[in-house]
Amino acid sequence: MKKQICAVLLAAATAVTLAGCGDTTNKEAYLRYIKASDYVDLPDYSNIPVSVPAKHEVTDDEVESMVQYQLSGDASYQEVEGKTTVESGD
Repeated sequence: MKKQICAVLLAAATAVTLAGCGDTTNKEAYLRYIKASDYVDLPDYSNIPVSVPAKHEVTDDEVESMVQYQLSGDASYQEVEGKTTVESGD
């Protein structure tokens, strides 16, 4: 009897949970006529000073270093036996 009550309660909880997931309202139609400019006033931001940092020249050594760093994170090392020469595609 206890198992049956527990099973019924579990089925009811599952049904309530699944019913709560279905949203039948059309929120797109609701938001279609709302404009942010009706609710938000943007301040005058044209006089805010902005500093632009100096350009940084990237060297080939920095690029190579970053490429090797990125590749080292995905590297896998496997012991290979019976092969002493490297061939194309290895």
